Amino acid sequence: MKNVSFKSVPIEYHIKTTSDWTTFQIVEGGFWNDVKVECLKGEDKLTRDIVYSNKRIEIHKKALDNSLVEARVTCKLSIYEDYLLSNIRYLIEKGDIESTTVRTLFKGKEVYRLENSGKVQYSPPQNPKFFSVPVAKHPPTEPLTKRFLTFFKIVGLIAFGYLGILIVSLVYCYGLALDFTDLARSNPYVFIVGGAMLGGTLVGIGLKRNWM
Repeated sequence: MKNVSFKSVPIEYHIKTTSDWTTFQIVEGGFWNDVKVECLKGEDKLTRDIVYSNKRIEIHKKALDNSLVEARVTCKLSIYEDYLLSNIRYLIEKGDIESTTVRTLFKGKEVYRLENSGKVQYSPPQNPKFFSVPVAKHPPTEPLTKRFLTFFKIVGLIAFGYLGILIVSLVYCYGLALDFTDLARSNPYVFIVGGAMLGGTLVGIGLKRNWM
């Protein structure tokens, strides 16, 4: 049996449906594992628990019930190595009423949105709608160049922190007519600790603001 390689990434899907039933599944390119499903809204409208597997999620309500059901799926998306430079193919099926929307989130940010609304003409009763989502939209791994760039940004911010402490110290010594060399020799911790704290603060701000 051939050994199939894949890359995994933690991911979330937020499913919102007003149709009386819907399914969301992977049809090509990978599978899910460590799947956890939570009904966020409309649990009392379900005719059974949300059904899920490593490739398929099902939501069922009473016929013609157009009330909102919202579910959050937390899992690891495992993408086959042969598909890392192409697409994952998804499928949304639903009843003849209303719509189903699936938001794909990576690290808490929406990276792709799939929607199947209305009735699909000239199709079986399942109203299937296929989606090809580029793997880069997920993404399973960061490009090596991006990792290096992030590393250099962090190093640069830390260095900028030390430079900031140095400039402040020079200005302080100049203003009070002090000898900078004596200050640096007698209080080295000011530069070491101060530079580290300022650099760490800048890195923290950079991470929060997605500078890297």
